[in-house]
Amino acid sequence: SVLDTGSDFSLFGQAVILFLIQFGGLGIITFVALMALASKGSLSVPHQATLSQVSNARSFVDARQQVLYIAVIALGVEVIGALCIMSSAPVDISGGFDRFFWSLFHSVSAFCNAGFALQSDSLESFSSNWGLGLCFMALITLGGLGTPVLRELGSLRWHRTRLGGRRLMRSLGDGRFSPRLRVQAKLALGTTALLLLIGFAGFALLEWNGVLADKPVHERILAALFQSVSPRTAGFNSVPIGDCQDSTRLLLILQMVVGANPVSTGGGIKTVALAVLFLTLRSMLAGRNQVEVAGRTLPSSVVRAAVSLTVIYIFVAVSLTLVLSITDPDHSMENLAFEIVSALSTVGLSTGLTAELSGIGKFILCVAMFAGRVGPLTLAMTVVRSQASRHTYPTESVVLG
Repeated sequence: SVLDTGSDFSLFGQAVILFLIQFGGLGIITFVALMALASKGSLSVPHQATLSQVSNARSFVDARQQVLYIAVIALGVEVIGALCIMSSAPVDISGGFDRFFWSLFHSVSAFCNAGFALQSDSLESFSSNWGLGLCFMALITLGGLGTPVLRELGSLRWHRTRLGGRRLMRSLGDGRFSPRLRVQAKLALGTTALLLLIGFAGFALLEWNGVLADKPVHERILAALFQSVSPRTAGFNSVPIGDCQDSTRLLLILQMVVGANPVSTGGGIKTVALAVLFLTLRSMLAGRNQVEVAGRTLPSSVVRAAVSLTVIYIFVAVSLTLVLSITDPDHSMENLAFEIVSALSTVGLSTGLTAELSGIGKFILCVAMFAGRVGPLTLAMTVVRSQASRHTYPTESVVLG
């Protein structure tokens, strides 16, 4: 944003922004499906197929249930998050209805991974508040996990057997014992945990004597934890990003490129795509023709989609950074690349450069945000749903290196 949401907009303007954040968090397809279900209408078969692809549903009926599940989970988590934020926020922020609106605004912004705050310094004023920090990190993480993962975790419970008192997880859907998650959830959860660990360790090591130097140890840990969660998806910051070292900003760029999980409120190439790329590389180095993980073989269409998403993302990011460097030559290439990646991954982090860009430069950021929100999804569906060719040309090998 180029204006201060808290001071430059009226309460009505902030409410409009809040609605747009919620609309973007749910997603266009999900929102349209909710409107159709609310009006007792029905979606066409192509639209139901699209919804099934987006929501990772097994059938059309499951897709409709998934839409309702998304709405219930989103609204429930946002209300609970608002109450938690309101209980942890300082007393002198605001009172009465304004205090609840302040909490609700930040809860929706965090869960939808929007990164809009009603303070000009984002969350820097609350960098020492562990209660608020944990609330925001929980909301950001839940929003970035994605509906398929949340739904699968919610459909499992612990069941005590009579054999030795052992505990097993049982699926509530079919009643069978199933201590294993699906591959989708395993890849998403494993990659997310690994990225959070790398982000925390990297930010703490690089900025321990930098932007964190004037803080007590417990505040340094909180800031490093927060900056390992937020940059990949949400865009909140508890420390001034412009004061971070070049190496730290590069780490943040890499985090923003990856982004959140599929079918979530975040952007980026997505964690599962990154995991599929590494699994593909592992299979190639091992001399295997198939990509295998957790006792399953990934279809070639998924591998092609992951490679296509990554290549297109990098191409668009480099191209837009080059164009932005031409329209705004007074700024460093590193800061321009940071702005482009942040926009393309719909993160919202900035080094303070956004408002200083030219009109054309801001328009380029709008193009990047639109491409990041719509382009990768459309591309993935196109690749996955592509039909087999009716002909095959003779095979000829080429030298790659």
